[in-house]
Amino acid sequence: MTDCYCLWCGRSLRRESSFLHLIQVDDVLCQVCRHEMNCRPRNIKIDDLKVRSLYVYEGLTREMVIQYKELFDEALFPAFLYPHAEKLRRRYRGYTLVPVPSSEENNRKRGFRAVDMMFAVLDLPMADMLGKKDSHDQKNTDFRRRHEIREHLFLKEKERTGRKVLLVDDIVTTGETLKACRDILADAGHEVCVLTLCYNKRFQ
Repeated sequence: MTDCYCLWCGRSLRRESSFLHLIQVDDVLCQVCRHEMNCRPRNIKIDDLKVRSLYVYEGLTREMVIQYKELFDEALFPAFLYPHAEKLRRRYRGYTLVPVPSSEENNRKRGFRAVDMMFAVLDLPMADMLGKKDSHDQKNTDFRRRHEIREHLFLKEKERTGRKVLLVDDIVTTGETLKACRDILADAGHEVCVLTLCYNKRFQ
């Protein structure tokens, strides 16, 4: 029987698994790492924006996101949503995934589209509908000017309206980028739901 190893710590998944999981490994992280990620799903409301999110952005979850996005560890992409994929696939059946766009400069640095790959494990159709005009980074923007993010975003696809779209991103911090993306898609006639991997600790 071929062994499998945790994508984060390298432990043997079979050795660390319970007896019931020895034959069929059903995760890409060991039980210890998965437990430390501490999944705490939450429905967040920011003004009129409703967001479904899975993890608090802290501890191991934060470390893994930074390793994946900032240190370009592409191999981690399935770790975040792997055990939730089937449930989310059923919940959002009929929706098209629309990732919040990253700048082309950041995509070139990484060599991959981080959010796209993270949510690709849901095996739902995905559309590259939104674009970013420049390398504007909300993290480095004065809080009072974050509402201006819409000026840096644009709709790339216009031919299909009325599509049910699931707007996805890695982290919801202030919600301004998500609101801007939601408004652009809604103005184009789409029905929009929002899902993020993590939420800022202030939403607890």
